[in-house]
Amino acid sequence: MDRWQGRVAVVTGASSNTGAAIIRALVNHGLTVVAVARRDTRIQVRIQELVDELKESSGKLFPLKADITKEEDVQAAFRWVERNLGGVDVLVNNADISISTHVADGRMSEWKRMFDLNVIALGSCSREAIASMRARRLPDGQIINVNSMTIHRLSPFPLGSFVYCATKRAARVLTEGLRRELAATRSRIKVTCVSTSVSDPQLVEVVGWNEDVYLNKVFFHSKDIADTVIFVLSAPPSVQVNEVLL
Repeated sequence: MDRWQGRVAVVTGASSNTGAAIIRALVNHGLTVVAVARRDTRIQVRIQELVDELKESSGKLFPLKADITKEEDVQAAFRWVERNLGGVDVLVNNADISISTHVADGRMSEWKRMFDLNVIALGSCSREAIASMRARRLPDGQIINVNSMTIHRLSPFPLGSFVYCATKRAARVLTEGLRRELAATRSRIKVTCVSTSVSDPQLVEVVGWNEDVYLNKVFFHSKDIADTVIFVLSAPPSVQVNEVLL
């Protein structure tokens, strides 16, 4: 991890347990982390608690308010990083939402919320990060998309999760497509998909699911996912980690 010390990482979905664990790991390894989260009082309090916790760490943490489902917020966030920190070296697309809605009679507004965050926002953040990396002619650069094992199988959860599964499979196609596009230009920017099974319930913002869904489930700890992010970044410069399955 030595080559990443002092480098800049942007982490979306910063207020979730998984986002906080990833930020904690990166800051403790000496990175300067921009924690992106929505303009919500409860969320911002949680982010400030993380800032206070990590103030003695070897890295630095900068909270940044942005709704990444809005194009203007995404562009403004990455402009802030350029102006204040010089640009992005690592992007962790962790923001995610799951809403219980059906294929047969679901509300399209709920479909749209999931696709806007799980797919479109992932794409727009990746685009801005790559533009920053290319402009500075980085000899490396890393994008890590925190995804789901539902890209390989439909969710074992009750009916109502299939649209969510569709967003995660779309995100995987975009991840692999981006990797291939960059490889075709002989870019040294790497792209990795980290596919997790169920983590703690706050891995996603669960809307409309009864708590019984989570009873008797074995959850990954958020730290397990954070450790996987560090594993990917720790790979030698000559190694491309395409996907990690947890």
